[in-house]
Amino acid sequence: MTEVFTLFGDPATQLKIPNNQMEVAIDFGSLSTESTFKENLVTVTGILPDQSFSGDAEISVVPTTETGNDIPPEKETVSVVNGRFTTRIQLPTDPEFDTGSVQAYAWNSDADAIGYATYNTLSQYVDNVRLTPFPVQPNQPAYLYTSVVNESAIDEMTLFWSWDGREFFAIPVAPHSGTTYRSEQPIPGHPDGDIIDYYLQVKLKAGRILRTETVTYDVGYVEPEVDLVLLEQTITWGTTPPFTLSAQIRNQGTKTARNVTVHFFQKTVDTETENSGTNIASIPTLSELQNTPPIEGVQIISEIPPDAQITVSVPWEPLPGNYLITVYVDMPSAELPKGSIIERLERNNVGDRQFVGNRIVLTPETPHPAAE
Repeated sequence: MTEVFTLFGDPATQLKIPNNQMEVAIDFGSLSTESTFKENLVTVTGILPDQSFSGDAEISVVPTTETGNDIPPEKETVSVVNGRFTTRIQLPTDPEFDTGSVQAYAWNSDADAIGYATYNTLSQYVDNVRLTPFPVQPNQPAYLYTSVVNESAIDEMTLFWSWDGREFFAIPVAPHSGTTYRSEQPIPGHPDGDIIDYYLQVKLKAGRILRTETVTYDVGYVEPEVDLVLLEQTITWGTTPPFTLSAQIRNQGTKTARNVTVHFFQKTVDTETENSGTNIASIPTLSELQNTPPIEGVQIISEIPPDAQITVSVPWEPLPGNYLITVYVDMPSAELPKGSIIERLERNNVGDRQFVGNRIVLTPETPHPAAE
């Protein structure tokens, strides 16, 4: 009896898989002119762990979309000298390549290495696209906010939203404060349980149209899973270059907090109050803070994971004098009386510290009136 079988491969065969990882970085540079955008040139840098490595590297551009998987990757071969290479490549202008990765494989006769870096073309123009407030409660309107990175290259921006996933309504997105843009009208409030889709479309002056992924959210109350805490004792000021005010924010919740706003305020201590025998400044109320421009504008932390502690800083080089510094995380506003992030506890988001020169003036542990 004869047995017939097909041998697909020897299981004992060792496959040649790269054992070393290289660091790959992408630099878009300036895309402010139409010619630069049409060329779509980026700088790719690769660094290998072995600085004595010399050989070749193959650079490939691969889209992340499923439809783009049928497109052959763009490839280019460059030389690696002393464990490093730098080259300029042209990203495909096909929409499937708006998001993707630049992959690199380096080799010589003795060793090889592999690495990659992801990219998103839209991130070179806008950042921190977010809905505020979020989560969205029943019958509560919500605005779209975004930070503009390259204003001169943008023709217009539009928010598209839908309650049925088929018909989308358009709302222009216009300047709001500094580099922050906001939808001219909010997405209207909807009943509990409704499902809303939205995305941001960016039309460039070069003629191309980019858009974010469609985001879907359920209207309704969500049990708070974020608890941000401003650690008052970490408010510090360095009087040597680079002259920065700093504070640390901790997320005591179980969910990552995203697009966290931080305001730094300064208040000059009244010298008449000092002459009366006390050097403790009165703490500003929330209303006073809301009508005071923050130092260096609003700072935005992209995300704070659970149990993580993040330091945020602003440059500050005041004239000689006595100052009270107030730091507010997710500060309430007239539109959002509890801030843009629903938290377990809202009263631990603000702190103060008084400075005389670079000395800290200790204040009694009393509740901040802005958090009442």
